Amino acid sequence: MQLISLLEPKLIYFDTNSDTKTDALKIMVDLICKHYETPRCRDDLFELVLKREQESSTVYPTGLAIPHVRIDNFDDTVICVCIPRKPISENGQLIKIIFLIITDNSSAKLYLNIVSALIRMSRDSAVMGQILSQKDGHGVYHVIKQEDYKVKEDLTVKDIMNTSPPTIRDTATIKELAELLSSQNIVNLPVVNDKNEFVGEVDILQYLKVGVPDYLMLMNNLKFLPSFEPFEQLYSKEDEVLIKDIMTGPELNLYPDNSIIEAVFRMIQHKKTFFAVTENKKVVGTLTAGDIFRKVVRA
Repeated sequence: MQLISLLEPKLIYFDTNSDTKTDALKIMVDLICKHYETPRCRDDLFELVLKREQESSTVYPTGLAIPHVRIDNFDDTVICVCIPRKPISENGQLIKIIFLIITDNSSAKLYLNIVSALIRMSRDSAVMGQILSQKDGHGVYHVIKQEDYKVKEDLTVKDIMNTSPPTIRDTATIKELAELLSSQNIVNLPVVNDKNEFVGEVDILQYLKVGVPDYLMLMNNLKFLPSFEPFEQLYSKEDEVLIKDIMTGPELNLYPDNSIIEAVFRMIQHKKTFFAVTENKKVVGTLTAGDIFRKVVRA
């Protein structure tokens, strides 16, 4: 199946008025309901779309937003496309194009394959440039038709990973680690060497463990220990302990072309919810169990 077979020029429009994604979605729902009879429509469908959006973000790093709802008794797949004349900002990400997908409850796999095709398209900057420079839906339709994108490939790690993850040098101190974890509001980091090659991972528990002497780990009852003693020890070592002293090795990582099910299997197998994604020894992304849950399972 070609992606173009699921698109229609009459459902592709350029938006000059919407300042938020919610504004754009309201217009998109009205446009769908104008051309299609769906079991749930107008305000009812709009509320369903908003409820799904509140569950988790459908914005991808390439500037794509792919909101989606599945409804009962709708034996069809409808895609409405909105291209804001000015990118819409949402939670620090810029939305350049919105694909609203309405499908039947039984079409989960089709939806995921559509998402995969759209993300592949959005990673081609030349094609995206052509799409965004068109003047109407017919122009956008013909650009996508010319590229002949197939809706058949499953999602891979590169489709949903964080493509701009922070990293930390193995020679950095744990004080630098604490500052980075705090400023980025994260709990895991890939570690790189002076050649910017992936050499391991470090997380917040490894940082906290610096304040806990090894002998305490052998005890079952720590009630005798003053509440802040471990933290005092931690603070005193922040400028001394290096990342390479506490990090785990580089043995566990993912590759961009790994399938999502491979990623899930490795997370379960190794009891890890965070993986660095590498290519040619360099960190090109990170993937968490939360990413898979929000962007695939709950999609």
